[in-house]
Amino acid sequence: LMDFNKLENDTLRLSVEEIDVVEALNNICDTFEFNMKEKGITLNRFGMKDSLTAWTDGDKLEKIISNLLSNALKFTPRGGHIDVTLDTTDEKVKITIADTGKGIPEEQKENIFKRYYQLDNQTKGIINWGTGIGLYYSRRLAELHHGSLTAGNRTEGTGAVFTLVYPMNEQAYTDKERRPLEGDGVADYRIVDTPHPITPAT
Repeated sequence: LMDFNKLENDTLRLSVEEIDVVEALNNICDTFEFNMKEKGITLNRFGMKDSLTAWTDGDKLEKIISNLLSNALKFTPRGGHIDVTLDTTDEKVKITIADTGKGIPEEQKENIFKRYYQLDNQTKGIINWGTGIGLYYSRRLAELHHGSLTAGNRTEGTGAVFTLVYPMNEQAYTDKERRPLEGDGVADYRIVDTPHPITPAT
Protein backbone atom coordinates (compact mmCIF):
# COMPACT_ATOMS: atom_id res chain seq x y z
CA LEU A 1 0.00 0.00 0.00
CA MET A 2 2.89 2.36 0.71
CA ASP A 3 4.33 1.71 -2.76
CA PHE A 4 0.87 2.12 -4.27
CA ASN A 5 0.52 5.54 -2.63
CA LYS A 6 3.99 6.53 -3.83
CA LEU A 7 3.06 5.43 -7.33
CA GLU A 8 -0.12 7.49 -7.23
CA ASN A 9 1.80 10.52 -5.95
CA ASP A 10 4.54 10.05 -8.56
CA THR A 11 7.19 9.59 -5.89
CA LEU A 12 7.99 5.89 -6.50
CA ARG A 13 11.38 5.61 -8.17
CA LEU A 14 13.14 2.97 -10.24
CA SER A 15 16.33 1.38 -8.93
CA VAL A 16 17.81 -0.92 -11.56
CA GLU A 17 20.97 -2.99 -11.45
CA GLU A 18 22.36 -5.96 -13.33
CA ILE A 19 20.69 -9.11 -12.02
CA ASP A 20 20.15 -12.67 -13.20
CA VAL A 21 16.51 -12.59 -14.26
CA VAL A 22 16.38 -16.40 -14.43
CA GLU A 23 17.39 -16.69 -10.79
CA ALA A 24 14.97 -13.94 -9.76
CA LEU A 25 12.04 -15.54 -11.60
CA ASN A 26 12.80 -19.01 -10.24
CA ASN A 27 12.87 -17.62 -6.70
CA ILE A 28 9.45 -16.00 -7.20
CA CYS A 29 8.01 -19.17 -8.74
CA ASP A 30 9.37 -21.26 -5.88
CA THR A 31 7.29 -19.28 -3.39
CA PHE A 32 4.10 -20.08 -5.31
CA GLU A 33 4.77 -23.69 -6.27
CA PHE A 34 3.77 -25.19 -2.92
CA ASN A 35 0.32 -23.55 -3.01
CA MET A 36 -0.09 -24.64 -6.63
CA LYS A 37 0.67 -28.25 -5.75
CA GLU A 38 -1.81 -28.04 -2.88
CA LYS A 39 -4.45 -26.96 -5.38
CA GLY A 40 -3.45 -29.65 -7.90
CA ILE A 41 -2.00 -27.14 -10.38
CA THR A 42 1.17 -27.78 -12.37
CA LEU A 43 3.70 -24.97 -12.76
CA ASN A 44 5.70 -25.14 -15.98
CA ARG A 45 8.83 -23.03 -16.49
CA PHE A 46 10.27 -22.30 -19.91
CA GLY A 47 13.54 -20.51 -20.71
CA MET A 48 14.52 -20.52 -17.04
CA LYS A 49 17.35 -23.06 -16.88
CA ASP A 50 20.47 -21.07 -17.73
CA SER A 51 20.98 -17.39 -16.87
CA LEU A 52 20.00 -14.02 -18.29
CA THR A 53 21.69 -10.87 -17.05
CA ALA A 54 19.61 -7.72 -17.53
CA TRP A 55 19.25 -4.29 -15.98
CA THR A 56 16.24 -4.79 -13.74
CA ASP A 57 14.60 -3.38 -10.64
CA GLY A 58 14.27 -6.66 -8.78
CA ASP A 59 11.72 -5.29 -6.32
CA LYS A 60 9.40 -4.03 -9.09
CA LEU A 61 9.81 -7.29 -11.02
CA GLU A 62 8.88 -9.34 -7.96
CA LYS A 63 5.74 -7.27 -7.32
CA ILE A 64 4.57 -7.55 -10.94
CA ILE A 65 5.19 -11.28 -11.29
CA SER A 66 3.76 -12.05 -7.84
CA ASN A 67 0.56 -10.21 -8.75
CA LEU A 68 0.26 -12.11 -12.02
CA LEU A 69 0.96 -15.49 -10.42
CA SER A 70 -1.58 -14.75 -7.68
CA ASN A 71 -4.21 -14.09 -10.34
CA ALA A 72 -3.24 -17.19 -12.28
CA LEU A 73 -3.43 -19.31 -9.14
CA LYS A 74 -6.83 -17.84 -8.27
CA PHE A 75 -8.42 -18.50 -11.66
CA THR A 76 -6.87 -21.84 -12.61
CA PRO A 77 -9.01 -24.84 -11.68
CA ARG A 78 -7.67 -27.98 -10.03
CA GLY A 79 -5.83 -30.12 -12.55
CA GLY A 80 -4.88 -27.11 -14.67
CA HIS A 81 -1.46 -25.64 -15.29
CA ILE A 82 0.33 -22.30 -15.28
CA ASP A 83 3.15 -21.58 -17.73
CA VAL A 84 5.87 -19.03 -16.99
CA THR A 85 8.04 -18.26 -20.03
CA LEU A 86 11.16 -16.09 -20.17
CA ASP A 87 12.50 -14.84 -23.49
CA THR A 88 14.19 -11.83 -25.08
CA THR A 89 13.03 -9.74 -28.02
CA ASP A 90 14.54 -6.57 -29.52
CA GLU A 91 16.94 -6.16 -26.56
CA LYS A 92 14.06 -6.46 -24.12
CA VAL A 93 13.13 -9.01 -21.50
CA LYS A 94 9.83 -10.74 -22.24
CA ILE A 95 7.98 -12.69 -19.55
CA THR A 96 4.63 -14.36 -20.16
CA ILE A 97 2.36 -15.99 -17.60
CA ALA A 98 -0.44 -18.13 -19.00
CA ASP A 99 -3.08 -20.04 -17.06
CA THR A 100 -5.78 -22.54 -18.03
CA GLY A 101 -8.73 -20.71 -16.48
CA LYS A 102 -11.72 -19.27 -18.33
CA GLY A 103 -9.76 -16.43 -19.88
CA ILE A 104 -10.66 -12.76 -20.29
CA PRO A 105 -13.63 -11.51 -22.31
CA GLU A 106 -12.31 -9.81 -25.45
CA GLU A 107 -13.96 -6.50 -24.66
CA GLN A 108 -12.46 -6.45 -21.14
CA LYS A 109 -8.76 -6.89 -21.96
CA GLU A 110 -7.99 -3.23 -21.26
CA ASN A 111 -10.65 -2.60 -18.63
CA ILE A 112 -9.09 -5.06 -16.18
CA PHE A 113 -6.08 -2.71 -15.89
CA LYS A 114 -8.23 0.22 -14.80
CA ARG A 115 -8.00 1.26 -11.17
CA TYR A 116 -10.72 -0.26 -8.98
CA TYR A 117 -12.35 -1.84 -12.04
CA GLN A 118 -14.17 -5.16 -11.61
CA LEU A 119 -15.85 -7.23 -14.26
CA ASP A 120 -19.60 -7.03 -13.82
CA ASN A 121 -20.15 -10.76 -13.78
CA GLN A 122 -19.55 -11.87 -10.22
CA THR A 123 -23.17 -13.03 -9.96
CA LYS A 124 -22.83 -14.88 -13.24
CA GLY A 125 -20.08 -17.13 -11.89
CA ILE A 126 -17.67 -16.33 -14.72
CA ILE A 127 -14.71 -14.63 -13.11
CA ASN A 128 -13.90 -12.10 -10.42
CA TRP A 129 -10.81 -9.96 -10.81
CA GLY A 130 -10.85 -8.80 -7.18
CA THR A 131 -10.64 -5.19 -6.06
CA GLY A 132 -9.13 -3.89 -9.27
CA ILE A 133 -5.87 -2.67 -7.74
CA GLY A 134 -3.37 -5.46 -8.47
CA LEU A 135 -3.41 -5.35 -12.28
CA TYR A 136 -3.57 -1.56 -12.37
CA TYR A 137 -0.60 -1.43 -10.00
CA SER A 138 1.33 -4.03 -12.01
CA ARG A 139 0.85 -2.17 -15.28
CA ARG A 140 1.93 1.11 -13.70
CA LEU A 141 5.07 -0.60 -12.37
CA ALA A 142 5.78 -1.99 -15.84
CA GLU A 143 5.44 1.49 -17.33
CA LEU A 144 7.71 2.89 -14.61
CA HIS A 145 10.23 0.27 -15.80
CA HIS A 146 9.93 1.72 -19.35
CA GLY A 147 8.03 -1.40 -20.35
CA SER A 148 4.50 -2.67 -20.89
CA LEU A 149 2.06 -5.20 -19.48
CA THR A 150 -0.66 -6.56 -21.75
CA ALA A 151 -3.41 -9.17 -21.45
CA GLY A 152 -4.76 -11.72 -23.90
CA ASN A 153 -5.96 -15.30 -24.15
CA ARG A 154 -4.37 -18.57 -25.19
CA THR A 155 -4.55 -19.34 -28.90
CA GLU A 156 -5.14 -23.01 -28.07
CA GLY A 157 -7.54 -23.96 -25.32
CA THR A 158 -8.79 -21.52 -22.70
CA GLY A 159 -6.92 -19.31 -20.29
CA ALA A 160 -5.50 -15.82 -19.83
CA VAL A 161 -2.03 -14.75 -20.96
CA PHE A 162 -0.21 -11.76 -19.46
CA THR A 163 2.93 -10.43 -21.13
CA LEU A 164 5.52 -8.21 -19.44
CA VAL A 165 8.17 -6.56 -21.62
CA TYR A 166 10.89 -4.16 -20.42
CA PRO A 167 14.31 -2.99 -21.72
CA MET A 168 17.30 -5.00 -20.55
CA ASN A 169 20.16 -2.63 -21.48
CA GLU A 170 21.73 0.00 -19.25
CA GLN A 171 21.20 2.76 -21.84
CA ALA A 172 17.42 2.58 -21.37
CA TYR A 173 17.69 3.99 -17.84
CA THR A 174 18.79 7.34 -16.49
CA ASP A 175 21.59 7.85 -13.98
CA LYS A 176 19.01 8.38 -11.23
CA GLU A 177 17.28 5.11 -12.12
CA ARG A 178 20.47 3.06 -11.91
CA ARG A 179 21.29 1.88 -8.43
CA PRO A 180 24.59 3.37 -7.17
CA LEU A 181 27.39 0.83 -6.98
CA GLU A 182 29.80 0.46 -4.10
CA GLY A 183 32.60 2.99 -4.17
CA ASP A 184 30.94 5.45 -6.57
CA GLY A 185 31.01 8.30 -4.11
CA VAL A 186 27.82 7.55 -2.21
CA ALA A 187 28.46 7.79 1.49
CA ASP A 188 27.74 4.70 3.55
CA TYR A 189 26.88 5.68 7.10
CA ARG A 190 26.88 3.02 9.77
CA ILE A 191 26.37 3.19 13.52
CA VAL A 192 29.36 1.67 15.21
CA ASP A 193 29.24 0.58 18.83
CA THR A 194 32.08 2.32 20.64
CA PRO A 195 33.24 0.60 23.82
CA HIS A 196 33.02 2.75 26.94
CA PRO A 197 36.36 3.58 28.47
CA ILE A 198 37.28 1.44 31.47
CA THR A 199 37.75 3.40 34.66
CA PRO A 200 40.57 1.98 36.74
CA ALA A 201 39.51 0.69 40.13
CA THR A 202 40.55 2.91 43.03
